[in-house]
Amino acid sequence: MFTAVTSRVLPPDYDSNPTQLNYGVAITDVDHDGDFEIVVAGYNGPNLVLKYDRARGRLVNVAPDEHGSPYYALRDRQGNAIGVAACDIDGDGREEIYFLNTNNAFSGEPPRPRCSPGPGPGPATATFVA
Repeated sequence: MFTAVTSRVLPPDYDSNPTQLNYGVAITDVDHDGDFEIVVAGYNGPNLVLKYDRARGRLVNVAPDEHGSPYYALRDRQGNAIGVAACDIDGDGREEIYFLNTNNAFSGEPPRPRCSPGPGPGPATATFVA
């Protein structure tokens, strides 16, 4: 039997489930704790990294709008993301996270990768601008 739990596990709130368009998800272990997180590509709002909080019985965004957050670089509020993928491109055993954005903030510049390594064994983000 199917039980609908969305309203309990992911209720509407500004930080973890804002009203916005979301165009893609990737499932990966962002913080290397053995549990998967849900990385959501936010089109007209921030990207989200949702982690299940067992104590609260719900998903919470671990990439809040705080510069001190270890996952702040994944937010990219103005990126207009339309896709996200997670895979181990360089063979180091850690999955990289790639967002496909539609913004034109860097138009006119030659393609160049921009990387923002995460703290310790955490995530590293890379934005490739075309």
